[in-house]
Amino acid sequence: MKSSEFKNDDCVKTLEENLSKQKSDIRKALPGERLEDVLTSALQCPVCLTRIIPPIPECTNGHQICFRCCSRVKNCPVCRGQNVAQENRFLVKIFERLDIRCKNAVNGCQIHKKGRYIVYHENVCEFAFRSCPLRATDKCKWEGFKSDLVHHCMREHADMISSESENRWELRGFKNQKRPQFNLLYAHDVVFRCGWERYGLSKRFSVNHIVDENDPTSYTFDLKIVKPGTDIVFMVSSGVCFPVSNFRFISVTTSYIVLSKKNILDFCDINGNLSYIIKINKNV
Repeated sequence: MKSSEFKNDDCVKTLEENLSKQKSDIRKALPGERLEDVLTSALQCPVCLTRIIPPIPECTNGHQICFRCCSRVKNCPVCRGQNVAQENRFLVKIFERLDIRCKNAVNGCQIHKKGRYIVYHENVCEFAFRSCPLRATDKCKWEGFKSDLVHHCMREHADMISSESENRWELRGFKNQKRPQFNLLYAHDVVFRCGWERYGLSKRFSVNHIVDENDPTSYTFDLKIVKPGTDIVFMVSSGVCFPVSNFRFISVTTSYIVLSKKNILDFCDINGNLSYIIKINKNV
């Protein structure tokens, strides 16, 4: 049976066409370049220029584009053809079998793993650039290695970070504040971002920290809302510190505490200020 007879109903390309394209890419390889690196470089989104990972959609002419960009564009950025989100299952299988270098190799990472495993590693890689935890509140544009994160926060945001596992924070104008209000705790050798965001007419509290591939330790938090200027406790609660790969965006979490509009009015002073105590617990 000829290779061109192997077709998948959901794919436009035949096995023969895929192999032809790969051979063309291989001819462009430099001496000493790994075959895996050549094939991986072919899986680059023409829009955002990042690596395409499964699912791998393509247009009707067989040009690949990452899943995120596919939902944003109407036409293929390569041929301007119809942008149909059909999956190229052949390339998905190739991706799963490739021994791929970490995308942070240019920063010094020496790790290389198979398909889905390298994707997970890159999310927690020590050589990946991280954003400042206060990007959403202070509009800090700092980006750097995870190892430099603590130094940056201590130097640039000294009034918003505590080096204790428990601290009390006073939030001015909390009642009417629309932007997220975050503070930082550096505890157990980890930077935690804790704070409040709008949640409809309510506000929700959550705690995030950067996930560490080499440290599976989990953390929880205890929250006390107290009357501003006093030690009178209004509310006591707890939750799970949710790990994230980057602080670039406002927290994405499945663990949070919600204050209703009534709670906000009851817990704030006449100036709309809120006071809370947060404690980070390390689970052994």
